Amino acid sequence: MLETQNITPSTTQRVLDNLKEVLFDRNGKLHFHLSFAEFLSSVKRSEKWVIKQETSHLKLFRACVNILERELKFNICHLETSYLTNRAVTDLSICERVTKFVPAELQYSSIHWTSHMVKAKEDFTLKNDLDSSCALNFMNNKRMIYWVECLSVMDKVSLIKSAVDDIKVWAKFTKVRSNIASEIAEGIEILVDSYSAAIVESTPHLYISALGWFIKQSLGPVLGQEGLQYHRKTRGLYRVGQPLQGHMNWVTSVAYSPDGRHMASGSDDHTVRIWDTQTGKQVGKSLQGHTKAVTSVAYSPDGKHVASGSNDHTIRIWNTQSKKQVGNSLQGHTGLITSVTYSPDGTHVASGSSDHTVRIWNTLTDKQVGQPLQGHTDLVTSVAYSPDGRYVASGSGDHTVKIWDTQTCKKVGQPPQDYTGSVTSVAYSPDGRHVVSGSDDHTVRIWD
Repeated sequence: MLETQNITPSTTQRVLDNLKEVLFDRNGKLHFHLSFAEFLSSVKRSEKWVIKQETSHLKLFRACVNILERELKFNICHLETSYLTNRAVTDLSICERVTKFVPAELQYSSIHWTSHMVKAKEDFTLKNDLDSSCALNFMNNKRMIYWVECLSVMDKVSLIKSAVDDIKVWAKFTKVRSNIASEIAEGIEILVDSYSAAIVESTPHLYISALGWFIKQSLGPVLGQEGLQYHRKTRGLYRVGQPLQGHMNWVTSVAYSPDGRHMASGSDDHTVRIWDTQTGKQVGKSLQGHTKAVTSVAYSPDGKHVASGSNDHTIRIWNTQSKKQVGNSLQGHTGLITSVTYSPDGTHVASGSSDHTVRIWNTLTDKQVGQPLQGHTDLVTSVAYSPDGRYVASGSGDHTVKIWDTQTCKKVGQPPQDYTGSVTSVAYSPDGRHVVSGSDDHTVRIWD
């Protein structure tokens, strides 16, 4: 990358030798003392040597795009067949091929170009339009697909989601054809969401399975507006990737993480499992502790925890990184747990049960908050927090929907009585003004 700035290896080595007190090489990677970074970023301390981070990111972005434009190409690792998975490639293994055919500067550029682009935000908006045009010219041609291919052989497909997010953020502040950047990002996201499992397993299927389907629908390698509209209308008809397999019994509940990168599932096999939505593979070990079927799972707003309810009458909180239970089980219900949900701020969990009650739990103390919310005369089937966290709605087999004040633990207003069957599901509108409910009387109703 330094060569793109006409800086020779000998010049680089002389600089490093003079800075050996604050820079050192460990296993081929440069490490620096934290005080050195603070010194370089402080105008007052470093004066003429100061480094503006946005400007540095812009320079690195330019270098990355230069390398990507020059070195990305079709079938970069010379894979001879699509009948083998990447792991099954013989002669030279996939790792050996990456080492041989994907130089270090291309690996770095493929992983980090969008990060440098979005971190150079201020300089992008202050400079002329040349850099924005450069970014769009790269994104709006076949090398974007070659970039996906490169990440596939590097086993880095999971990074495409964050890269797409970077492009969407950048598109909001660039003034040059920002709609094109947004459309390209959405196109790549659709491509990877639909075929990530195949692309992770076998890079050639990026062209044989994924692009083949899109081109069949009149989409080019970089998806156009017509193709995006077509996919928006029909994508619900297509399964994304392969089934996520691992549970030994019925799957009773699923929930997406807030960033969409993971999914939690609960099962009659007594376990909760976390899945990578890009690869379709289970992440870490199963979350074990429940002694009966898991009936409901919910992610915390920050994605760091999953709550699960079970037929063993308990709710458990799990750390999604360590895959371990956090604190004690939440105990108090005398019946099966039917539904769990997090408050918007993540500090509380509401639960519904076959014991006819709703309960609120403090996730920090593992204690029940106040008294059980009593009023239903049959099992509670579903619970939902209002967007402001002030209220909880509950549906029940007693044909009613009730609203509860989470601060007073009391019922608000009179419950609707229109249903002729059990209420099976409840949810709040985004503005908190309405509750929607479904029932086994075949109807959906909206309540003010």
